[in-house]
Amino acid sequence: MTPVEARSPLRLGASIGDFIKTVQLAVLRPLWAMIRGKELAATGLALVARLLHTNLCLGTKFWTDAGLNQLLTSPAGDVVGALVERDGKVLRVQAKRGVILAAGGFARNPEMREQYLQKPTQTEWSLTAPEDRGDAIRAAMDVGADIALMKHAWWMPCLIDNGKPMLDVYARSFPHSIIVDQSGRRYFNESECYCDAGSNMLARNGETPSIHSWLILDSRHRRKYMLGQLLPGLTPRSSITSGFLYKGSTLGGLANQIGVDEHQLQETVNRFNKFALDGVDQDFRRGLNPYNKTFSDPSHRPNPNLGTIERGPFYAVKIYPGDIGTKGGLVTDERARVLNRQGQSIKGLYATGNTTASVFGSRYPGSGGTLGPGMTFGYIAATDLAK
Repeated sequence: MTPVEARSPLRLGASIGDFIKTVQLAVLRPLWAMIRGKELAATGLALVARLLHTNLCLGTKFWTDAGLNQLLTSPAGDVVGALVERDGKVLRVQAKRGVILAAGGFARNPEMREQYLQKPTQTEWSLTAPEDRGDAIRAAMDVGADIALMKHAWWMPCLIDNGKPMLDVYARSFPHSIIVDQSGRRYFNESECYCDAGSNMLARNGETPSIHSWLILDSRHRRKYMLGQLLPGLTPRSSITSGFLYKGSTLGGLANQIGVDEHQLQETVNRFNKFALDGVDQDFRRGLNPYNKTFSDPSHRPNPNLGTIERGPFYAVKIYPGDIGTKGGLVTDERARVLNRQGQSIKGLYATGNTTASVFGSRYPGSGGTLGPGMTFGYIAATDLAK
């Protein structure tokens, strides 16, 4: 499945082409794979599957559910192994050449989030694995490793349904939608990069309450596009009674339900609707750059990201500054060696991925911004160790 194909299921109600492509992806391809006795993997999962398959073919041993307790050091301070907890036992693992830490960040560690990340912050907003608790970072700090960029994360606006966070890359970017803070005002380009969107939510909260913000939709958005796990055209009553989705026959009625000033929200929508009709967002230029158009509806004119909000019923859903990982971590050099607080490398200790401070600093170049550096510096670390 290509990135272009992956967008069709998210807007399957927008055009016959998107509907046909969705049937092909969701029904025909899995059916053909089942007939051949195969299992399909796509996008990031396919990358991991390929790497895992290659390692298994080479005889690489994997330990799952094995937590890092501590790094072992020699009297000289070199890292020579680790204490690992597995099956209820603490095992001493000696390293012949060194240790490479590639264990993610600390997005699911509430204490570290509270200590380092911008506020407010909640582990419930993170889309990372439950095990992403910063064990490797803390173990390295215990042997003198330096850290950087700890207040930053790979921000990802998220929706929360029954306690489960869901990333929101597309719904906020499609036509017939806006995001407002709790005063009822727009404050950023809803179609911008998710990392920037999360940063804007946090920055806005220092001026006006914006956590949570509100994603406002009209009936055409619900008819055409995915929203979280809700298919286009299907809005079950349970999604409303659960508190995930708010519904109003009028915009004013919806504003009263969610506690947003009715007149301010109407004013915001009226201004936005003029932009949508003209095709130019005079406030935040939504839909006017190539990145915005990546997450849009090409069948919608004149601007594939802008659509008026005027046909009821209207909907609102809470949106939070979630994340897909933390950006801060161990400081490394060009050889992926972990550095101590004096800027010197710790012999025998290497790191890559979200365990390290991002090579991109506080910025985000786009999708794959963690995968590329993670694989590159993993290769560099292994090559350096093998010398």
